[in-house]
Amino acid sequence: MLKKLYFLSRNFVFDLLFPRTCLGCGVEGQWICGECLKTIDIIKQPFCPECRRPSEAGEFCHFCRGGVSPPALDGIFICANFGEGVLKEVIHHFKYNYIFDIGNILGKMMAGKLRQENKKAKKQENTKIPRCDQWEYPQVGPPDFPEFDLVISVPLHKKRLRQRGFNQAEILAREIIKMYRSTLRFKAGALNQHILVRKKYTTPQAELDREQRLNNLKDVFVFVGNNANIRNSHGCSLRGKNILLVDDITTTGTTLEECAKVLKLNGARSVWGIVLAKGK
Repeated sequence: MLKKLYFLSRNFVFDLLFPRTCLGCGVEGQWICGECLKTIDIIKQPFCPECRRPSEAGEFCHFCRGGVSPPALDGIFICANFGEGVLKEVIHHFKYNYIFDIGNILGKMMAGKLRQENKKAKKQENTKIPRCDQWEYPQVGPPDFPEFDLVISVPLHKKRLRQRGFNQAEILAREIIKMYRSTLRFKAGALNQHILVRKKYTTPQAELDREQRLNNLKDVFVFVGNNANIRNSHGCSLRGKNILLVDDITTTGTTLEECAKVLKLNGARSVWGIVLAKGK
């Protein structure tokens, strides 16, 4: 409560001293104006997070799921491409210039993506799935849109949380639930910020190349509980749960995958990620 009051008061003073201007074009009044919002490269055709072959909702394709080490993550809902435009500026100011309320705008964008995929899944419920030979690439078929039991933001290490003052992924997760709790199939008490912990302080992924990113997060995340059949100290078992994992950006997918491994090992039925953007 005190932390929330601090950010509200800080943003109020900030708005008085530095009126809101669009981070894309400088127009006063809001952080992203309507015209700049239109320039964001929204992803219209979902794709496999690994090889970018077309997929129904962002699930891993037949080829990538059938490898020697199939991913623990079921798929990633990706809102937009990262690029060099206004979205990159907005995310940077949100995370590193501590403009807290930008997260509300970005969270609404992510909620809109989930609503879009939910509507698409409902339309497909009574649609015959095409045979694999009718697709350019073999597909696993349109996935059922999960009824998410838990929404978990990718955790920050406590040291970085103290430095930044907030977890940007948690703000996005809270906005997603607030916007569409009634229209998406979230269950009661969906948001749980305590069951996944980042136990090691690591170099930020943004400062590393691809190979370094793939190894930087090994054994970094831990489930706060003994096993899937025993409720942990926060009253949550993962056994049979469908989980939505929230982060701001994915590039290699390593962060989401490492989290998903821990959640699956502790009994989760499915783990989907959702991010604002995918970097190259």
